[in-house]
Amino acid sequence: MTEKITERALYAPIINYLEYQGFKGIQEVSIEKKYPDVVFWYESIKFIIQVKIGKHKKLLEGIVDAYEHAKLANTENIIVLLYPPEIRKSLIKAEDLKTFALECEIESIILTEYWKDSPKIKVQDLFKELRNKIERKEKEIPSLEFVVGTLRESISSISELLRGYASKGDIKDAINLVVRRFDLFLALGELDTKKKKKAEKKLQYAAIDLTSYLLVNQILFYHIYSALSKLLVSAYRRKFDLYKQIQKLDPRNIEKMHKKFVEEDLTGSDIMPFASHLTAVNLCAQTINVTTNFLRIAVFDSLDFSKYPNIKSGIPVNTFNKTIQSTLFKSAINNNELNELKGAVNSNGKGESFKIYRVDTLIMNPPFTDREKMPSDYREKLKEYSKLIPRCGGQINLWGYFLALADDLVKNNGKIGAVIPINIFRGSATEKIRNYILENYKIRYIVKTTKELGFSEDSAF
Repeated sequence: MTEKITERALYAPIINYLEYQGFKGIQEVSIEKKYPDVVFWYESIKFIIQVKIGKHKKLLEGIVDAYEHAKLANTENIIVLLYPPEIRKSLIKAEDLKTFALECEIESIILTEYWKDSPKIKVQDLFKELRNKIERKEKEIPSLEFVVGTLRESISSISELLRGYASKGDIKDAINLVVRRFDLFLALGELDTKKKKKAEKKLQYAAIDLTSYLLVNQILFYHIYSALSKLLVSAYRRKFDLYKQIQKLDPRNIEKMHKKFVEEDLTGSDIMPFASHLTAVNLCAQTINVTTNFLRIAVFDSLDFSKYPNIKSGIPVNTFNKTIQSTLFKSAINNNELNELKGAVNSNGKGESFKIYRVDTLIMNPPFTDREKMPSDYREKLKEYSKLIPRCGGQINLWGYFLALADDLVKNNGKIGAVIPINIFRGSATEKIRNYILENYKIRYIVKTTKELGFSEDSAF
């Protein structure tokens, strides 16, 4: 019988070397029924290690595993060690294991407060350098090359995964779970019907790559802010600053203020489940030591608010039947039909039901999507928003419908802040919404970008 090296066989020599360097380590300790490969400490600072053997794509699997374990272990310090597949050779003698474990050059991902990089390095050199950085109390900001490289690899891996769905005929379902409407992506090809059929496979792959890019941007582990999250977190911080000006803060006041802000004052809605869920996580994290289970965050197509006959009495947002994660990945598709995903969310997934009432201040970053690039069925759907059309007209792009909706959602003398295309001030297509705003509101500020183009629709704003 031939003994071969496995991931588990590497734990002991790694831990022994960690202890030689002044760390304390333990393998496969149970953390809420999860078992990270190695947990180690430098004084009170905790680190998670995931060990992998295989090709480069295993590195990203290791990040996912390590991040999940780190959340449960209440630490942000993770290290992934990827040994080359050749290490799975037969052992000639026991001493070889230590040599392979510590002196073999490996790929790695290091995401700690002291060191953020992805070096090819010997394990013994990695831990020696980590100890030195901790002792020097260095706090490192990741390099641009590291961030871009990691994102590029993530996008490539997700694209490969989604292409696997495509080969099974499930690509529309897979993309719909991420971005809701696969046909919107096919529409970006701007081909006539005959050419589009011929190019369908090419368009599918283009949609896959774009979806992967968007998904990575939704779950980006450095700054997991969606547009909704940025707006609400900015509003939270501004309210916090104003509160400090009128009242001295102590721990009890901070807890009371936080709960009031997130449970009563701030409401957000986004059509993308990822965006809403991450917004909930970010709001809760603003005061991390306060437990918040009730939030006013919804997965909802906001334009549907216009269909409610009496907004003054409140728009009901019901809870999901299952957690958002389960809804996304397990029960969103029934009999090849995509269920509509909408409801209340919190940082753990499923939220409690609530009502949306008219507000004092409304801020928005509506989509700039060109109506000519929309699928014909979606252009037809816009006709359902009959309450909005008299204000914005029937030829305006999608953002105009949202701006018209804002008028229903603010109280008398309320304020609206919106990121919108600069062409609201010119052209016949925007004439109705332009006149409506000028006749019913007083414009206090116009902030114009110095760079002209928006990334998605080449729109000046």
